[in-house]
Formats: sequence, structure tokens, C-alpha cells
Amino acid sequence: MYKVRYGAKPTVEEIATLKDAVERAGQLISDNYANVTVRDGEGNEISGDDLLACYLGVTTLTSDLRVVDEHSPSSVMEISKEDFERLRQLEESLWRAERRFDREYMDATLAPDFFEFGRSGRVYRREDALNVESSAIQATLPLPQFAARLIAGDVALVTYMSEVTYGNTLERANRSSLWSRYPMGWRLRFHQGTPA
Repeated sequence: MYKVRYGAKPTVEEIATLKDAVERAGQLISDNYANVTVRDGEGNEISGDDLLACYLGVTTLTSDLRVVDEHSPSSVMEISKEDFERLRQLEESLWRAERRFDREYMDATLAPDFFEFGRSGRVYRREDALNVESSAIQATLPLPQFAARLIAGDVALVTYMSEVTYGNTLERANRSSLWSRYPMGWRLRFHQGTPA
């Protein structure tokens, strides 16, 4: 039995399987709950970035909540040229108004569990991203400092610097995205922008 704890009080939910506990914790994190942890019957606990990485499928856990490091430097996976270019195209499409505000395109691009920590610090859920109002986007393309690497067989981490002009102001941010390969292609699961 696993306990999912969240909130200031905290609230505790008992969940039978580790998979279901991590899934519930991930939902709470994406709903912006604070202090989300998963604890086993022995008092072992996981929280924070490690818990988020497990929810997103980047890492896995043993039954006693230890993170399994499948990606040591000696086992770095190479990304294919095709995947690298496809991820660049997908990421850059999100900075083009004709794609970013095309609801059908975005619905196919965003994974069902997508969420974002915006540059402003706000948390955006999938529905927020799908319902954003159309506006001009004055972003530097190609994306500066673009990099992509596999962190699991079907999971890629994309990083870059965004440069967007609003009026007379140029705003820069360090960006990171997690993309997962689905049968129909790459889909965006998580994005974060941090002011630079």
C-alpha cells in the first residue's frame, strides 16, 4: 500500500499500487498542489523532481521508491538525425501563429497529460494551452541554442533559448520540453520557461 500526501494539512490518500500512486501524484502536481509525496509502508518517500520525472516516464522506481538510473553517462542514447529535425520542427511550430493557434493541430501535438510551468510562473494545463487567444508571435527562428537528446527510448528532452519581442521589449527565457513518442508520432508532455 502506498500513501499519496499533498497540501499544507496534508491530505493523505491510500493507493494499492505504485503505478497508480505515481499517476495520482502526477495529476496533483499538474493541478498545482503543493508538497506532493508518495510514501511506502516502510517510510520511504519520493517527491519533487524525482516524482515528476517518474510520472512523466523519464525514470522508473523500485517498489521501495528508489529511482532507477538507466541513463548513466556510459549509456547515453544517440538521437537520430530524423528525430532531431522532427523535434526541431515541432518545437518551432509552437512559435508560429498559424500552428500555435490552430486548435486541431495543437490537440494532436499536446499529449493528454500535458502541462506547462510558464515563464511567468503560472501553471498551464492542456485545456489552457488549447484555448489561448490568437495573437501575433514575434519569436526568433530558428530557435537559438536548440538541443535535443533522448533520455529514454521514446522520450526526448529539448532545450533552447526563446527570444520574443513584445512591443519594444525583447524577452529571453531558457526553455525545456519533454516529448514522448506515441504510435502517431511525437507529442509534447511538459514544457517549462525560465526567465534568462
